[in-house]
Amino acid sequence: MSDTFREFFCEVIPIKLMEPLAGVLGALKEDDAVLEYRYADAVKLAGHACPTVTGAALHAGFKGLWNKFKRKDLLEFDAEKPDPGALSFRFERGNTRKSVLVHFYPQRIPFPQEKSNRMKELLEKVIWEAATGEEQREFQDLWMERVKLMIVDRKDLNKWLIMEQGGYS
Repeated sequence: MSDTFREFFCEVIPIKLMEPLAGVLGALKEDDAVLEYRYADAVKLAGHACPTVTGAALHAGFKGLWNKFKRKDLLEFDAEKPDPGALSFRFERGNTRKSVLVHFYPQRIPFPQEKSNRMKELLEKVIWEAATGEEQREFQDLWMERVKLMIVDRKDLNKWLIMEQGGYS
């Protein structure tokens, strides 16, 4: 990886998967090749670094090829909250319909309260373009520290990210 990104990006475990669309369209030497997606790849595509990125899309997403490989309409939103204290997400495989329900409790992330408060204070200044260069860098460092704690260190992961098989539908 280049010197462009923070060092801890290399520590994030890559996601490995097969991408049939890339095979069908000839991007791969072998149709069943396994692709490796690194965190830096997601950051480049999304334009920012945060703990979450998804390739699924709403109505404006990729329509697919003859009802295959689509990304469009793969996201659905429901007013039902299985756990009012969490952000809950259900992920379902299109081919098997097996699903997992994920509960995310950002308030349980073991990030020191004084740092959270400072980050919130600095974020407001950054958004309103009132932050000095030093304040902007401080915000960036705090944000990246929290991201690293979540996706590399995984500190107290089972307290703030809980997964269960199946889930509401």
